[in-house]
Amino acid sequence: MQIHKVNIAAITALVLILAAFLFTVSTDLSWLGHGLAGLTGLGFLILNVVTGGRLAGRLQRDGDHDIYASHRKLGIWFAVFMVLTFLYGLRVIIEYEEPRPLLTSVHGWIGASIAALAVIQVVSSLIVKKRRFIRMPHALVGYLLPVLVIIEAAWGLQIGAVGIIKNLVLIHSVLGGITAAAVAWIVIEIRHPTPNGLYRARLAAFFAAAINITGCWIIGGYHYLTAYPEVKEAIKAGPYDWAHLIVLETKEHIFLFLPVILVCLALMVHGMVARDGLPDMAAVRKPVLMVAFLGLSLIALMFIMGAIVSIAGSLS
Repeated sequence: MQIHKVNIAAITALVLILAAFLFTVSTDLSWLGHGLAGLTGLGFLILNVVTGGRLAGRLQRDGDHDIYASHRKLGIWFAVFMVLTFLYGLRVIIEYEEPRPLLTSVHGWIGASIAALAVIQVVSSLIVKKRRFIRMPHALVGYLLPVLVIIEAAWGLQIGAVGIIKNLVLIHSVLGGITAAAVAWIVIEIRHPTPNGLYRARLAAFFAAAINITGCWIIGGYHYLTAYPEVKEAIKAGPYDWAHLIVLETKEHIFLFLPVILVCLALMVHGMVARDGLPDMAAVRKPVLMVAFLGLSLIALMFIMGAIVSIAGSLS
């Protein structure tokens, strides 16, 4: 990845965050800029993990000679966005008439930890000259951060959309985020193949299928049958009845076949591992990537539709 593209993407994101701040300041949607900053940071983090894996030889390098510079630049921008996200969150909390104690909440502490770890990652890599001393902790923190950011994003989305924490909805959202991360890792491994990459992709594929069945069919289904009927009646009686009649009805159908798609993806990746060394492996990768991107797109759509329904329920 070229450095100027990284900088252009980061500056564009900063402009969008500033626009979100200006258009939503002192409104009930003031959290949107905070969320946008966090999601942007997650995007830079994913790219940073990819470049780190290519540096370590876990992913194919594809002849990229400036990969270390890209990795460093992505890490710096990720730290910038995480610190910005945390400070933006503080500012949003201060706006409330009865400020919630951010640093006495789990959401606040996770946010502070992510910002601190991101800064430590950058500073340590710039200061320590003998990188072998920090290689292992640097890698461990690098793989831990995506999990923390995904949990934080799901948590923050629920707070912003609903205003309160509902345990089942939170678990449902977090497992959806973890599933998306696992599917994204499958895409990364298959796009940058190495001898061991397919085995990691297979593990991620079966993990994604299992987590999605748990989070979608079991937890999501239980919430739909027990807690949602009351919310449904409130939405249908309110001014946003379309949130149930259109959005939720569509979400229900995706709910039925999304886990099936991920199970099929797991079986396809398993087939690639079983036929390792296939001469037309490049042709085999293409349909697997298409199914993986379909799964990612549907998971993202589920998040968006879930947020719409949650907001409609809180306003009804």
